[in-house]
Amino acid sequence: VSMQSSISGVSSIKEKVFVPELLDTAINMSILSAKDKEIEIIKEFESSPLLNIDKSKLLQIFINLIQNARDSTLANSDTPLKEIKLSIQKADDNMLQINIEDNGIGIEEANLNRIFAFGFTTKVNGHGFGLHSSALSAQEMGGALKAYSQGVGQGAQFVLTLPLKEVSGSKGVFNE
Repeated sequence: VSMQSSISGVSSIKEKVFVPELLDTAINMSILSAKDKEIEIIKEFESSPLLNIDKSKLLQIFINLIQNARDSTLANSDTPLKEIKLSIQKADDNMLQINIEDNGIGIEEANLNRIFAFGFTTKVNGHGFGLHSSALSAQEMGGALKAYSQGVGQGAQFVLTLPLKEVSGSKGVFNE
């Protein structure tokens, strides 16, 4: 990825970002139709510091995760009450944790380790790029993206952790 970035000449532009505001923007961009409005959005935002981070990459991660939660929630016909819960909290002194949880169709246990692989999808019209690029972007920003699910029909939770303090350079992120 670092080689791709250096070849393309695209560099990461960092700016001060207020995470709750960016999450609201992602919600407004992802929950558009009348059917989407059936989904209850629950926000639990603790006081959040400004992050010095690549705003466009972070927004794209949020959009990918919220759209996936929306699709999963709407696909779960067993649950009349459709919910997506967004929470922000400090994981520790160094990391901010953003949780996006839904009561959608869930993830098969066998797929939990595969969903971040390039090209893997369970969606009819999916391409298998959204979660893959989101996980790579999280790593590039010094964080991580993880998925949890109790199985089919049990919803899913995606946990994005990001450093509170600026990470100096992204080289070596993939060599851990």
